[in-house]
Amino acid sequence: MATLKNKKHERFCREYVIDHNGTQAAIRSEYSEKTADAQASRLLTNVKISDRIDELDDAKTDELEITQERILKEYAKLAFTNSDDLMLYTDEYIISEQETEGSPAVYKKVSRAYLKPHDDLTEDQKGVVQEIRETQTGVAIKLYDKKSALDSLAKIKGMFVDKHEVTGKDGSAIVINYKPEKK
Repeated sequence: MATLKNKKHERFCREYVIDHNGTQAAIRSEYSEKTADAQASRLLTNVKISDRIDELDDAKTDELEITQERILKEYAKLAFTNSDDLMLYTDEYIISEQETEGSPAVYKKVSRAYLKPHDDLTEDQKGVVQEIRETQTGVAIKLYDKKSALDSLAKIKGMFVDKHEVTGKDGSAIVINYKPEKK
């Protein structure tokens, strides 16, 4: 599909794919702020505009190489990355009691955790670490929660479809009473 002939409609489509906010897209497309929400609603029901938005979304996700396969790989990274994969553990022994006459010193085993050297981490591992802080026994690692960003990308790519069932009061069917206007 080529660009829309109506330049204002084309601009609305291009603005809409930025953030998928119809009201803001209408305002940025120079529709009145007072009626922007109504204009957006009307524009989004237009088949040509809807098709153009889908085309622009597809082009945008293709340009950014957002594919279902890539999204699933990112989910897998989040699901299967274990902080232990990022750590090195050492066992150290410390004297817990001083040696006294007649009894030998008592040693206590203490495990300490250290983050692997940066160069030893894979690119995938580097991408999931949000925060590292030192603790008494080594380091604590906080991994990123990328799930919400991936959910948004997945919705844009059409992987998840929200379905809503609409019913009347107490689950009954919705009845529409239509009376044609008298002329």
